[in-house]
Amino acid sequence: MHEVMPMKAGANTHTGDAADEESVDALFDRMKELVDLLPSMEEKGRRLLADAAARRACEAMRYREGQERELAYVRGLFEEHSKALEAAIAAGDAEAEERERYATLRFGNQIGIKNGAVASARQAEEDRLVEGGFDGIEAAEARILPDEERDALVRETDAFQEDYRTTLEACQVALDEEESGRTE
Repeated sequence: MHEVMPMKAGANTHTGDAADEESVDALFDRMKELVDLLPSMEEKGRRLLADAAARRACEAMRYREGQERELAYVRGLFEEHSKALEAAIAAGDAEAEERERYATLRFGNQIGIKNGAVASARQAEEDRLVEGGFDGIEAAEARILPDEERDALVRETDAFQEDYRTTLEACQVALDEEESGRTE
């Protein structure tokens, strides 16, 4: 990034002498430099937005995968207790039959709940992909920036925004002082 010290808002930018005029000129030169940097900073901002969208999509994918694992686990328990129920019926063991029937019902209910959770997680993942403009999870994964690069971009864009804000404020102060000097 092009380093030029920003002017502070409220700085004495106009008293009429040559040094102050140079200060005001430097201030407006800095503002022009910042305006010239806007396209580059906007591109960096877009990269950060894409990274954030990609991270949300990947997080949604991991959540969906977790829900699918839980569903598979509950289905396994349902199958296990269904077989135990069949064995209890075949053996004529009424106590085991009742216990396994309740377990089968409980895990059957959990399957229904987990099916809803998986469907919801799939929809959330799809929504995050669409919001990010990604064709699939691979496209999202490809847009994730390495942490170090993302952190550097965040620092750079934050510093630019602060520099832009303070320089713009200082320019406004200089213009206001110039305008008030004309009316006196």
